[in-house]
Amino acid sequence: MEQAFQWGFKQGYKRIIIIGSDCAELNRNIIMTAFEALGHHDFVLGPAKDGGYYLLGMKSLLSQLFHHKKWSTSSVAADTLADIQKANKSVHLLPTLSDIDTIEDLAGTFLEDLA
Repeated sequence: MEQAFQWGFKQGYKRIIIIGSDCAELNRNIIMTAFEALGHHDFVLGPAKDGGYYLLGMKSLLSQLFHHKKWSTSSVAADTLADIQKANKSVHLLPTLSDIDTIEDLAGTFLEDLA
């Protein structure tokens, strides 16, 4: 993820977001909201119900967001927010959504919502 942001900023992009491919609830409106939020905030974060995140956006690279994390745990979003706050940067939070990491996640409320 860090390298993707590095590459994008080297290309001259001013607002970059990355998204998880395992969040079926993510839609165009949320992505547009994320880009719009970067017009007024340094970062945007879409927290996932499991404690991770499905979207991260920024206007400039903050490398510490990708270091010293216990990835794939319930503390990733909270740890990321703490890093943003320590850097005295602003953040816009998107709605908390579900992601699909296990068969149980798929069989839960996500399928019920599709029905």
